Amino acid sequence: WSASSGAAWLKATPASGSGSGTLSAVFDPAGLAVGEYSTTLTVLASDGQSATLTATLSVQPSGLVTANGVVFNAVNGAPIATQVIPLDTDDKSSASWSAVANAPWLRISPTSGKTPATAVLTVDPTVGALASASYNSSVTLSATGLPARELPVTLNLTPATLSASVNSITLGGTYGRDFSATPSVTLSLNTSTNSWPWTLGTLPAWASATVASGSVNQAGSKTAFKALPIGAPVGASSALVNATARVNGDQVVAPVLLNINRDRHKLLPSETGVALSGSPGWTRLSRTLTVQDNYGSFGGMSAASSQPWLVAGVSGNKLTVTADPTPLGTDTLNIATVTLTPLDADASAPEPIRVAMWKGTHTPVTNVSTVLTYNHVITDPIRPYAYVHNGGAYVDIYNLYSGQKAGSITGLGASLGDMTTSANGDYLFLLNLSSRTLATIDLNTLAVVSQLPVDADAATRLKVIRPNGVEMLVLSTGAAYLTSNGGRLTLPLSGGGPLAASADGKNLLQQQENSATVQITTLSVDYSALNGGTLYPARIAAASHANTGTLGQDIAVSPDGTRIYTASSTPKLCSILNPVDLGVLGYLAAGDGTPNNVKLGSDGRIYCGAAVKTATSDVWMYDTSGKLLNQFKLAGSGKQLLPRQLAVSGDGTILIGITDDGVATIVPVGP
Repeated sequence: WSASSGAAWLKATPASGSGSGTLSAVFDPAGLAVGEYSTTLTVLASDGQSATLTATLSVQPSGLVTANGVVFNAVNGAPIATQVIPLDTDDKSSASWSAVANAPWLRISPTSGKTPATAVLTVDPTVGALASASYNSSVTLSATGLPARELPVTLNLTPATLSASVNSITLGGTYGRDFSATPSVTLSLNTSTNSWPWTLGTLPAWASATVASGSVNQAGSKTAFKALPIGAPVGASSALVNATARVNGDQVVAPVLLNINRDRHKLLPSETGVALSGSPGWTRLSRTLTVQDNYGSFGGMSAASSQPWLVAGVSGNKLTVTADPTPLGTDTLNIATVTLTPLDADASAPEPIRVAMWKGTHTPVTNVSTVLTYNHVITDPIRPYAYVHNGGAYVDIYNLYSGQKAGSITGLGASLGDMTTSANGDYLFLLNLSSRTLATIDLNTLAVVSQLPVDADAATRLKVIRPNGVEMLVLSTGAAYLTSNGGRLTLPLSGGGPLAASADGKNLLQQQENSATVQITTLSVDYSALNGGTLYPARIAAASHANTGTLGQDIAVSPDGTRIYTASSTPKLCSILNPVDLGVLGYLAAGDGTPNNVKLGSDGRIYCGAAVKTATSDVWMYDTSGKLLNQFKLAGSGKQLLPRQLAVSGDGTILIGITDDGVATIVPVGP
């Protein structure tokens, strides 16, 4: 067979063959004018048979060929990759072309040339500062002698994200007193290496920022916040601050919640009650106290005394009170109040310091024993008085210098328990076991001013502490009460036993009483004005466990909290412990007796008392280094000191103790 075409523009391939096969028809429009063409393709076999096929060709005008459309998807403000488009004519003939982008944000390069070619499309949202949205435009393509063509271009912009490394920052610390920290926040913007300006919104009056504006990209930009506590009210405050970045036509925001805890700014004296004394044999006319700023930023102070016989002198954060007994009457008790005034405008000194001066004509030199019998004794922190009772309905008051009974507090109930005083000596707190109440007695008037219901019994012990200058009465059961208003608090104490505390009240210890092992519990205690007043107690595990010895009897803590002193039946020594882990630092000898009392004087001297009937001494006095200074005999023949019934006068010069026959004995130890 053979194949033939009726027109030169149509060719058969192959043109001949034999048997079955495949025939291709190929057109060649070269030289043809625009128009419609028709012809036939005939296949003739050698046996005379034939087949005819009809072919048509439409010749169109020549034009440019390129992409159907271009779409850009991008984060506004981030780098946007270019896109390349091809340019040619449909008949592959070379033509001169030009291109025009139809939006300010759209560019094409190059803008002219000859086909075949490629061109690069670029979008730039900074032109016109585009906000995030979808934008449609085009590029007009033209060629000489050919119709123009529109290339659609779409730009889809999504907003950038400004992120903060933290969503919330708290200034002032847990208790609202630590303003040294400057916590930071890092802002980042997901625009890769492209940077954009950012600003920080209006800050509250109680905070400042190290950097309030700048530029930011993915690498981040940091700013730090500092507390300005004087601008904050007492309590907890919050403010939402927005960091804003302007990205082309968008504003993107990262909110940061600023919080500040602010406790009341106070000056806190190391003691609020001071006992001074003067007699022919010895005097203690001056005491120096340390005043702390609870913010840790002491700004100075002044001090004033309410009485002319007492001078209050200030040197840095030291307050020295000095009495001049010359104008005072003999055998008289005189009380003055020292008021501190902070130089910091936002600070206060809410605790007045009560100072008592005893001017006596008699210096005790020998022991004096009471005729009446008792089983409880404490001393006044400022007056030369001891308060004693026998579990009955009254409390007797003894002047430790004269050895005489100075008065009684009556009408208290049928059965009395433990007692203690306020830190400044204004009040006596006493458990009334018959009515299960806590009585508060004004020691200036000896009148009962309140009766608070409590869950207590004969084994309940009392201790007054003043963490952060807030006085509270702690019961060995774990209950506690604000002495200012009777507000109930709770401490994680259990097991009962005597209590001891550092002078600032922030270290509170309890020793189990008469147990087979000496179990000590140590608490850190703080109190802040946050949330209307909040107690922060925490058990210190490393210093809360069984310790050496058996049958714990008494416990004391040095004013600075660096030493713990315990008295227990074994070992037959008073122990000195490390408050960090209760490790033994040393011992204080107590003869061959069974230690059952350990007390500290206001001058730092340490007294270890023991139950011993036959020895010549039952109280040993040591200095702060553990050196034995003296020893005393308090109990009469065949009698012994009762557990926890030894006390030191407020001026540190006289002891009083009760023995198992109920006799209270006053022992002068001197300054």
